[in-house]
Amino acid sequence: MISLFKNRPFLYLWIAQGLSQLANNILLFFITFFIYKKTNSNIAVSIVLLVYLFPSFISSILAGVIVDRMGKKWILFFTMLLRAFFVFLMFFSAHNIIYLYIFICLLALTTQFFTPAESSIMPKLVPTSKLIQANAYFASTINLSLIGGFLLSSFLFKFFGFNTLFFIFGAYIMSTIALYFLPINEKVFYTNFRQPLSTLIKKFSILLSLVVKDFVRDKTINRCVFSIVFLQVVFFILIASSPGFADKILKIPVEDLSFLIIFPIALGFLVASGMVNTIERACKDVDLSRLFFILCGCFFLFLFIISQFHSRSFFNFLNFIFFAGFGFSSGMIMIVSYAHLQKVTGEERRAGYFGLLNALINIASAIPVFFSGILSD
Repeated sequence: MISLFKNRPFLYLWIAQGLSQLANNILLFFITFFIYKKTNSNIAVSIVLLVYLFPSFISSILAGVIVDRMGKKWILFFTMLLRAFFVFLMFFSAHNIIYLYIFICLLALTTQFFTPAESSIMPKLVPTSKLIQANAYFASTINLSLIGGFLLSSFLFKFFGFNTLFFIFGAYIMSTIALYFLPINEKVFYTNFRQPLSTLIKKFSILLSLVVKDFVRDKTINRCVFSIVFLQVVFFILIASSPGFADKILKIPVEDLSFLIIFPIALGFLVASGMVNTIERACKDVDLSRLFFILCGCFFLFLFIISQFHSRSFFNFLNFIFFAGFGFSSGMIMIVSYAHLQKVTGEERRAGYFGLLNALINIASAIPVFFSGILSD
C-alpha cells in the first residue's frame, strides 16, 4: 500500500476519485431523497436514474473512442470542471423537478467521458503487477465514499436542505484542482480535430469497429464486461427501489435507509477490497465469478424468505448480514473483472472498451430500472 501511495500520479488520481465519488454519491442520494419526499413516488425516483442513464444511448461508445484520441488527464480535468458548473446551476432549480432532471442528464453526459478516461489511465500510473492492488484501493475508496455519501446526504438533507448542493460543488472543485496538478505530461489532443469531418468519422468508425470486434471475439473481455454490467444493473435497481423499500416495508424515514441497505453492501465491498489479492492467489485456477454469482443469488433469495417473518429486529439483523454478503460477493467479481479488463486491453483502444462497457451498463439498466419503479409502486 505504502509504495503505491508514494506514487504521486496515483495519489493525485486517488484523491480526485475519492472526492468526486463522495460528491457523486451525496448528489445521487440527496436527489432521490428530495424527489421522493416531493412526489412520494418510486416512479419519480426511477426517472432520476433513467435520465442519468439516457446519455449513454447516444454518447457512451463514441465517448470512449474520443477519449482514446485525447489526453486522459485533460478529459478528467474538463469533465470535472463541467460537473461543478452544472451543480452550481442546480441550486437555482429547487422548485422545478424538470430542471433537476435536465441537470442530472448533463452531469451523466460528462460521466460518459470521465469514466473511460479514469479506467484507461490507471495502467499508465501503476505497473501491471500492481493493477489488482490499485483497483482494490480504488474499490475501497468507492465503497467508503458510498457509505460516506449516503450518511452525509442524510445528515446534510436533514440540516441544510437544498443548500447541500454547495457542499457537493466544493468537493467537485477540489477534485478539479487535484486533477490539474496530476503530474502527467500529455497533449490535450492526439488527433487533429480540424481535419474534415468525413475523415474524423472514418477514423473513429475504424477504431470503434475494432473495439466491437475484439469484444465479440475475446471471451475474457466479454466475460469481464458481462459480469460488471450485470452487477451494475442490480445496483441501479436497488437504488431505484430503496426509498420506497425504506418507507413502505421497513417503516423508517427515507434518509435513514443507509444503515440497513447501503451501509452493509458497502461494508461487504470494502472487506472484498482487502481480501481480493489473497483469494485470487489461492484460487487462481478456479472460476471465482461463477461461485460469487451463485452467492449473490442466494443472498437475495434469503432476503425474500426473511421478509416473511414478523419479528422486526430479527428481520433487520439478517437483512444487514445478507446485504453485506451480497456486497462482498459482488465486490470480488467487479474488482477482478476490472483488473483483468485493464490487463488484456491495449492502451491505444482501452478507453474505447470502457466506453462500450458504460454504454452496455446504461442500456441494460434502463428497462429494469423503469419497471422496478412501477412494480414497487
